[in-house]
Amino acid sequence: FYLMTSGRVDFASNIVEIGCGCGRRTHLISNYNFHGEAYTGKYLGIDIDGEMLEWCRAHFDPERFEFVQSTHASAAYKGQEQGSRYRIPREDATQDLVFGTSVLTHLLEEQLREYFEEAARILKPGRTMAMTAKCIDLGARSVGNTYRHRIGPAYVENPEVPEAAVAYESEFLLEQARAAGFSDARVLHDDSDWQHTLVAVK
Repeated sequence: FYLMTSGRVDFASNIVEIGCGCGRRTHLISNYNFHGEAYTGKYLGIDIDGEMLEWCRAHFDPERFEFVQSTHASAAYKGQEQGSRYRIPREDATQDLVFGTSVLTHLLEEQLREYFEEAARILKPGRTMAMTAKCIDLGARSVGNTYRHRIGPAYVENPEVPEAAVAYESEFLLEQARAAGFSDARVLHDDSDWQHTLVAVK
């Protein structure tokens, strides 16, 4: 709703969601209808879990909603385990929004960088990437997680299964967004936030 009220997206926008899971955000987009006005754009949901993607394919309108599996490997989540660089199946500069909820909290540096680069590639000029994250320097609230271990720039809870819980410094996220090709990036945060939101404009 923030993205819509701030004019970053509308009912006709082409949207890519990274980490769509079982479609909890897709459900909101799919079912919204206000006096006959509904979503008419094209949505692409990406996830590492094939089972959840199959559920989404069976329950959302295929004319507007497409779901594909990422090839990224993860010690915490079941996937294809190919570990290859993932290319989002969209042409350059064709999308209006790329977003993800609690995706960066499960990505190490290399995969994070790849998704930022892919988001910058497929977004139209002036369009937005919005990703929630745990920023260690902004008070990453969590139940039971201390993030006391380091893997490069990532703060992780369990080095044996690092993708289970990951935090970063906000400046690192901003640097990576700029390096990927975003001209404007900032982190929205509040002391009450469980996660912070990186908003980057191409």
